[in-house]
Amino acid sequence: MKHRAAQALAAVALPAVAFLIGCSSMGIFTKATPVAKPAQDAEAYYQWLMGCLDSLERDLPQIVASAETAARKYVDNEKCVISSIGEKGFQMEALGRSGGLMRFLGPTDNGVLLFVPRDDHLQEDLALAAQYRAKNCLVIAVARRSVLQAAHEAGAQFDSEIDNHAAEHGGLFLSPDAAWRVPTDPTANAAALWVWTGEFVAACTRLGKMPPIYLGFAVPGGFDRAKKIGQIKFHLEPPIPMKPCVAGAEFLRELRKDLAALHAKEMRKIRAVADLAAKTRDIGRTTYIFAHGHAFMAQIGCAHDPGYFTQINADWFRVKEGIKIEPGDFVFCLGFNVVLRGKQFNDFDQTARRAGARLAWSITSYIKDEVKAIPRGEILIDQHWAFGDAVVTVPGYDVKMLPTSGVLAEAVLWMVNAELFNTLRMKPREGHATALAARP
Repeated sequence: MKHRAAQALAAVALPAVAFLIGCSSMGIFTKATPVAKPAQDAEAYYQWLMGCLDSLERDLPQIVASAETAARKYVDNEKCVISSIGEKGFQMEALGRSGGLMRFLGPTDNGVLLFVPRDDHLQEDLALAAQYRAKNCLVIAVARRSVLQAAHEAGAQFDSEIDNHAAEHGGLFLSPDAAWRVPTDPTANAAALWVWTGEFVAACTRLGKMPPIYLGFAVPGGFDRAKKIGQIKFHLEPPIPMKPCVAGAEFLRELRKDLAALHAKEMRKIRAVADLAAKTRDIGRTTYIFAHGHAFMAQIGCAHDPGYFTQINADWFRVKEGIKIEPGDFVFCLGFNVVLRGKQFNDFDQTARRAGARLAWSITSYIKDEVKAIPRGEILIDQHWAFGDAVVTVPGYDVKMLPTSGVLAEAVLWMVNAELFNTLRMKPREGHATALAARP
């Protein structure tokens, strides 16, 4: 009898142990105590994102196949364009980017269409994708596995699919109201975009064509170079062919380096920003965000956003009508490489300070005068991307391609949200600042 009881206990215990070990390897549980409550903080988001990049690298052969099919259509058809539908942030990430395609245009018939469905508009997006596929577009779906499965069940068909490796439910953490919070799709989509773009360009070079790539306008000569190139589809000079899987792997390698630097040097600041936001909420004041950058300008309030921050800007430079900053409010200024000062921003930083708000910042730090413009006592989370914002060498070409800044800025945004999610769930509420300060 004892032997049978032991067997029964093992049958129950072993799957449970395997589950805990698997969760621990994904960073879902804290390393110190594998059976502790699931970690739901910035560290967990970072671990998920690094795992996402590893999965994208394993998928490189499938991504190459998709890119090669798209390149063949793009090269063979003079009127074929590259475009996207679905998530607006994805479109903004792809448009006008240093290291990105200069001819990423609006969708047309008989084009190549990157389809990025949204959780909260899935049926609408699927219907639009079907319309373009009926117009002879090559439709490439970029989504997490559960969304692709839902699309299949709804009868959708795609020419190829890229698993973005976002968290299964979209949001990374399950909240007390049974909703999945802190989105993973936007960041995963941005990483997948640039991996695919690199392999698409490489596939074009193997077909004897080089599509023009932007030199960032923040780089001297970038604007004049773009004006000189104009609207050409391909350069006249034949390119040096690039091997498959090289561009995507190099981008992921450089992105991991930047993310590792962000993790090693900025986690304490990420937690401090979340703590400031929590304290602001504690006293009944408003937590704002000024989101000055490509993708994330359109992602505040997206599916699974926990809603901790109210977006203050209506566009790149202007505060929304009706916004009134008051004493005790907090503004998280998430940007690119400059602080929100001077005439183009209507002196936002000084106006907010005079109104009595606390400010915190996240930009990259290579422009030292911008860093110096941040007063002592205001936190700066350095995004750790380098001047030029493009990391992959194209043999024989005059500029590099594929920027890391978009993924890094989105990582900062959602890691702050993840840390704030963790702070607000801590019990008792009193003493949460002390608890955060004690963490490594």
